[in-house]
Amino acid sequence: MPKLNRKIYWSGNRVKLIEHRGKPHIIWYDGYRAVLRVAKGETLAEQKAFAQTIEEEMAAGNFVRDSRTFAKMCELFLEESREQVNRDRKGLSGRKISRGRYVELAGHINNHLMRVTLPEGNLRHIIMKDIDAAIVVQVRADLARRLKGQTANKVLNTLNRVCVFAIERGDMKSNPVRDVDPLPNEPKREDYTPSPSEVAKVVECASERYKPIIKIAAMTGLRVGELTALEWGDIDDGVLTVQRAAFRGAVKSTKTSNGLRKLRLSPEAQQTFEEWRLQAPKSVYVFPATTGRMDSHDNWRNRGLHPACVKAGVPKFGWHGLRRFYINSLLDAGAPEDYVQKLVGHAVGSNVTAAHYRRIRDENVLTDTLTVSI
Repeated sequence: MPKLNRKIYWSGNRVKLIEHRGKPHIIWYDGYRAVLRVAKGETLAEQKAFAQTIEEEMAAGNFVRDSRTFAKMCELFLEESREQVNRDRKGLSGRKISRGRYVELAGHINNHLMRVTLPEGNLRHIIMKDIDAAIVVQVRADLARRLKGQTANKVLNTLNRVCVFAIERGDMKSNPVRDVDPLPNEPKREDYTPSPSEVAKVVECASERYKPIIKIAAMTGLRVGELTALEWGDIDDGVLTVQRAAFRGAVKSTKTSNGLRKLRLSPEAQQTFEEWRLQAPKSVYVFPATTGRMDSHDNWRNRGLHPACVKAGVPKFGWHGLRRFYINSLLDAGAPEDYVQKLVGHAVGSNVTAAHYRRIRDENVLTDTLTVSI
């Protein structure tokens, strides 16, 4: 570095406050490299205090030298995340995440965090070491204007991961996200469980593409991931074997070991499969996309199930609503609860079935047999 013969305003063991090009600058050495930065502050006293702060941080060993912008840090974070996906795919050691998790993180960053606008400017241009709890609160407020609480909190969790990544690389000293409370979640809306007549109306109003999917979901109680990954080889002589499920675009084993099960298909369910096979796209999967690849259950819901609900004049329900319909239909018919648990992949004897799936409708209890006389 060229020799700096400048006026010295203040000098510490590592840092000096000097005049450079007519303005106060701080200078220190990073190894053999001299680092020159404009001193922050409006007055000389504030600039001296800034230099002294850096001196103290260097002495304590927690000084952040060259912090990068949030956009650059996210770029490096996603690059490292892709490496973790690679390690997961190849079975290598080290930190690993799934492809689906990477897609979720990238979506949070590109679709939400990069669009956050603060009084100081766009978040993407903020230097990582300048992100404090006050800025995180502003980010939270910006997200709350556009997203539901639960979704916004997931995005804040991704911001937390980026900050941890920045700390590991020396761009931040502490994680301000941990000092900010998450947004309150909205009261969880109970997913509607349709009655038999409502299911019949929805099936009738569904398009030919989605009608068999809705019928089979109602007649088997399969989880939607199990239905998505269902293969023709899983159906044999009226018995359906559940042995895999789709999760975030990948086929894996069932949700739990209890999920591995067999169930007898009703004559109507068998007929539905037989009729669908004559027109289904050629694929190993029972309900594939038109390309033959595994389809998305989000597409099924948005393009098939919900439009059919609207057309039928029935409150919207999801695939889990049909799973509850199946469970309640069996229980209402007098099937033992442990048998039902075996059929739907619940642990026999658990309270999950009764606590989270059992629904008692008003019409079920408004009967003459459930009255008392004195």
